Amino acid sequence: MNDDAPLSGGYMSWDDDRRARFDEARELAGKAIADMCRIHTEDGHPDDPPYVQGWVAAAEWTNVEFERNNSGGRFIFAPYGQMLSVGAGLADWARTRHL
Repeated sequence: MNDDAPLSGGYMSWDDDRRARFDEARELAGKAIADMCRIHTEDGHPDDPPYVQGWVAAAEWTNVEFERNNSGGRFIFAPYGQMLSVGAGLADWARTRHL
């Protein structure tokens, strides 16, 4: 067994630059979600902005190779360290509310 082989094909196997770019994008997404919550609630709570306790974003994507194979990809994003129960609860709520 090669001791230098990555444990997975994901985040931990990426180089420092790629992880840094992903972390920055995730942080920007969190700030955008917090801003959307503030805008959405400002009429009812102008002096008491919301505090985002957790968030989950899902994306469905494709590219030329996937299109040729009638396929696509899906990703789920959440803040680093967020408890799984928070993400699962939000995902269940979104599924029942929007389907």
